[in-house]
Amino acid sequence: MVVLATLIGLGLKRGVPAGLALACALALSLLPILGLGVLLGGPRRMRWLVGAWLWSLALLAALPLYFPGERVPAAAAGTRWLMAASGEQVSSAAGDLAAAAVGLLGRDQAPVLPSMATAANTASSQAQSRPSRRIRIRPPEPEDEMILVKLPYEGDERSLRIKVDIDGPRLGEQFDMIFDTGATFTTLDERTLRALGLDVPVSAPRVTLQTANGRIEAPLVLVDAIWMGDEPVEWVTVAVCDSCANPPAVGLLGLNVSRQFQVSLDHDRKRIDLRGRHRAGDRQLDVAPWLEIHSEARRLWNGRIEVGVTGHNRARQEIDKAVVEVDCGGEAFAVALDQIPAESQRQTGFSLPRGTECQTLRVGLARARWLLDRF
Repeated sequence: MVVLATLIGLGLKRGVPAGLALACALALSLLPILGLGVLLGGPRRMRWLVGAWLWSLALLAALPLYFPGERVPAAAAGTRWLMAASGEQVSSAAGDLAAAAVGLLGRDQAPVLPSMATAANTASSQAQSRPSRRIRIRPPEPEDEMILVKLPYEGDERSLRIKVDIDGPRLGEQFDMIFDTGATFTTLDERTLRALGLDVPVSAPRVTLQTANGRIEAPLVLVDAIWMGDEPVEWVTVAVCDSCANPPAVGLLGLNVSRQFQVSLDHDRKRIDLRGRHRAGDRQLDVAPWLEIHSEARRLWNGRIEVGVTGHNRARQEIDKAVVEVDCGGEAFAVALDQIPAESQRQTGFSLPRGTECQTLRVGLARARWLLDRF
C-alpha cells in the first residue's frame, strides 16, 4: 500500500489525471509481485508475501535514483488522496504515517549538478565559437513616453511647499502642501476636507501615522483627484491629520502621489521635476486600505485543494483590477480580481496543482489600480 501510494503521489505531482495515476501505480506495484511469486518456490502464500516485500523495498530504495527528494512527499500526497473519502483529519494523519514509514529508509540523495564555474566556462566557450549578432534596439512606443511636470516650490530643502489643485465631490480648489517623500500617505486637515465636500464616516479605515507630536491613528478618505501641474492623479487615499498641517500648507503630499512619477529636485531653479507614466502605474498604496481580502481552502474528494478568494471594496470608487498573492505551504500563487464595484465585492476561486500541500494559507495584495474614469 505504501508503494502504491508513493507511485500515485509521484503522478499527481506531475499533473497526471488521478485515474491514470492509479492505473499505472497498480500495474507497477502488483504485476512485478505476481511475477516474483511465480518464480519463487515454497508455499503459495509465502511466495506472494516474500515477493511483495522484496519488490516493495527494492522499488522504494530505487526511487531516489530517478526522483531525488520526492519519495517522502509523494508517499504523503498519494496516501492522502487514497484516504480522502475518510475525511481531511484521517487522510492527513495517514499521509504523515506513510511519510514517516518511507523516511525510515533514509534521506534521499540530492542529484549531482555541474558546478556554476563549469557551466559558465562551457557557455563562454560556446559563445566564443559563434559569430556575434548585432541587436537592434526598438525605439520606445508612444505610450512609453515620459510626462514632464515642472512644479516651482517655496521654502528650503527641508520644507518644500508647492501648490496643487485638489478635486472633491463638491468643488476643486488650489491649496499649498508640503512635498514630503518620507510620508506614505497624503494628509489633509478636516477644514480642507469639508471645503471639498468630503465627510469622514465613523466606519472609515484607519492608519497609524508618525508625526512630529508622536504616533496618531488617523481615518482615511478618498479624494477625487490631485493635480500635479497639468497631470491629475485620480482617486487618492488621504489621511485626516490636523497636526500635519503647517499654515499656509494644509497637509503633506505623500508617496502615494509622488511615486506615480520619477522625482528630481532642481534646487538652483527651486523646482521639482516629475516624470512618469502614472495613469498606468500601480496604486496598491491607495487601494489596500479599502479592499478587504478573505480566503479559504478546502480539500476536495479527489485530494485536490480548492482556494476561494473574496475581495470586498469599501471605497466609493470601482477597483479596476487587484492582484492577490496567495501563499500556501511556502508556494506563492497570484489570482486576479477584476472590476470590483464600489461598496461591493467580487469572488474567484482556483485549484492548486496536484500534490501541493496547504497547511497554512496567507493572502496579501500585490498590485491594484482604480477604474480611472474622470479624465
